[in-house]
Parts: sequence; C-alpha cells; structure tokens
Amino acid sequence: MEDTKYGKYFISYEGEQKYPLGEVLARFDDTLVGGSHFYFLHWMMPGVDLNAEEFQIGHPPHSHGAPEVLFHIGTNPEDPMDLGAELEFMIGEEMERHLITRTMAIFIPANVVHGPFRPLSISRPFLFLQVNQEPRITSAFYPELMPEEHREKVDWDMWKEKLKA
Repeated sequence: MEDTKYGKYFISYEGEQKYPLGEVLARFDDTLVGGSHFYFLHWMMPGVDLNAEEFQIGHPPHSHGAPEVLFHIGTNPEDPMDLGAELEFMIGEEMERHLITRTMAIFIPANVVHGPFRPLSISRPFLFLQVNQEPRITSAFYPELMPEEHREKVDWDMWKEKLKA
C-alpha cells in the first residue's frame, strides 16, 4: 500500500519481530511514521519459562518524560475481563505493588517511576499495548530502587545510556 497517498500509514509486522513473551504486532514512533507517538503492541503467551532470570527481575524501575498508558487486554470471549495471567507491577519511588489479573489500563503520569513489571503466571494469551505520548520514547532508570541482589542480575549495559545521572 505504500505506493498510494496514505499507504505509508498501513504498517504490517507479520513475522518480522519477536519479543521474549510473544510476537510483536506493532511497534512504531516518529522515526517510522512522522508525527506518531510511541506505540508497542505484542502478545503475551503462556509456555514461556517465567523462572528464567530475565523474568524474575522484570523490567527495571524507570520513568518517561511524557504520560504513558499500558493496556492489558484479555482474550477470553466468554469473559473478556479475565486476563488469563497474573502480573506484578510496581509504581512510585516507594515501589507500591499491584497484582494485575483482569483486563485493565494503567495511566502513568510523566516522570512517575514504574517497574519492575513482571509476569508471575500466564495461562492464556493476552495482548499488551504500550502507548507513550512522546514521538520517541525516553526513559530514565532507577537501579537504586531495586534490592541489591536484583540490581546485580540486570544487564545494565543494555540500559546504560538511559541511567539517570
């Protein structure tokens, strides 16, 4: 569809990207679609070894320079509010803990620390959609909010350019 006037706005990721918890359905920002905010949609699938170290720690505590909404969307047609999973989500510098087991959206104001986010169990596939209201996502990480034994297990080289000063 790219040879039409609006074809550049129709983006397919079929078979292009993988994510540790499931296939990526869409991921784009202003670099791919001028004027776009950051969007990331992927499956969260059962059958992943959640005992692997990367899932024991979760996505490290971080913040973004703009508001963000995280959608967790169940796929049970008999009960769409049943997520089919249990997720742990921390928010605030005090690391307030929340358990997510139902379809829901989480609004995160700009500069509010959130994470670790980690799956505890997944019994049925569900969809995860991240909407960040920046043209390109920015992050500052807060390793000091993690227990030292978890901090030591994170590959900080992956995040070093984003660590806060």
